[in-house]
Order: sequence, then C-alpha cells, then structure tokens
Amino acid sequence: MLYYIRVDHGGSFHTYPYAGGPFQSLDEADKAMDRYFLEHRDPKLLMHQGGVSSLEMAIEAALYWPDGARKRSKSDHAERARNGRRRLLQALVDKHNEDHSLLGDFAYELKDVVECKVFSEKRGWYYHLNFTLTKGADRGIEDLFFVEVKYVRPVKQELSVSCFCMIKPTDNGDSRDS
Repeated sequence: MLYYIRVDHGGSFHTYPYAGGPFQSLDEADKAMDRYFLEHRDPKLLMHQGGVSSLEMAIEAALYWPDGARKRSKSDHAERARNGRRRLLQALVDKHNEDHSLLGDFAYELKDVVECKVFSEKRGWYYHLNFTLTKGADRGIEDLFFVEVKYVRPVKQELSVSCFCMIKPTDNGDSRDS
C-alpha cells in the first residue's frame, strides 16, 4: 500500500496516512506504518488465519489486498489512486504550511483534488496536481492551487516540489512559485 513520510524542519518524521508520531527516525516511521497496515487488514481473509493451504493463500493474495479490497477492479484502482493523491497532497500542504509559518486560522486545509496528471520526460516522472484549499477562518472560500512534483530517485522513493502556487482567475496559464 502506498504511503508518504514527510520530514519537518525539526527533523521529525510524519506519516500519511497518519500512524501516530511525529517520529524521531525514518525507521520508527516505517515501523509505525507496518503496524498501521497490520491493524487495517481484513481478519476474514484466509491469509490471516492458520491451517490454510499455500495454494488457497496464493489465490486469495492474487485477488485481494490485505485490507480485504478486491484487486484489479476499476473501483478499487480509482479509490486507491484517489487516496494516494490525497495523502501526497496532505503531506505537501502540511509542508507548505510549515514553510510559511501558517498555523491555526492561517493554515491551509486540503478540500478536494481537482485533477492529477502523471507524465514522464527524459529527466524523470512528474505529477501535476490541481486541488482546492480552504484557510482557517475562511473555510467557506476555496482557492485553487497547482503543484508540480518530480520523482528525484529512479526507484520513486524521493519526491521534490518544483512549484506550489495559487491559481488566480487572471493568471491565464502562467504559474509562479508561492
């Protein structure tokens, strides 16, 4: 299952989805994520019970995720992709808030993912995401944002943000880092 870990300015590690913390080391955060996924597995699946043949377990593992969701269904793929994008964006919004000292009523909150495009170029893989945020006391007002994220490592283990900006109705396609 897909998850993200963010390091804050103090060197603490935060997990998405939330699995406790913040943690003092990457190893601690990884172990917390292992516990999180163990706690969210479906106990009715055969793979979590004793006395089941390896063939039955292999068939079940091919058909179901450990949380009980069916693999390879259109709805499962769409939901997992949506959850993954939300986790990524939540980590990016939390980092943006920290980088700009936005706390309490001044902090942005993720409202919705509008669009996500993934593409590759010679230099690597990129995400382009459009999403809406609300801000503290102005929860009724949604602002549209754009972020470009690049996979820095070939095994897709480290991400870099090259642009995170609000899109104003008058921008006409020109984005500037905020």
